Amino acid sequence: MHNALPKVLLFGCANVGKSTLFNRLSQSRMAIVHDQPGVTRDFLSMTVDKKFQLVDSGGIGSPDNLFANLVEDRIRGILEKAEVVVWVLDGKCGPTATFSLHSYVSIF
Repeated sequence: MHNALPKVLLFGCANVGKSTLFNRLSQSRMAIVHDQPGVTRDFLSMTVDKKFQLVDSGGIGSPDNLFANLVEDRIRGILEKAEVVVWVLDGKCGPTATFSLHSYVSIF
């Protein structure tokens, strides 16, 4: 029987440092880091220290583009499967932003 590692999701607005944190925690350069919001569209996952599965997500509230709704739909699905959610904030997109974690996940 295989025990799956717990999933840790990096969650937050576009361009707050989720991919930078992913690279730091995973000791890799797997995630693309750029000053332009909305660059991360793919979801990366990597095992960290054989203890948990770290997931980098696209940002919520990304600039309107073809992929924004698809990225946010995927975030909702992963939120419901994650054991831990790390809500990454910055000075521009804090907990008082126009969204709330409640609007993204129905289990709270």
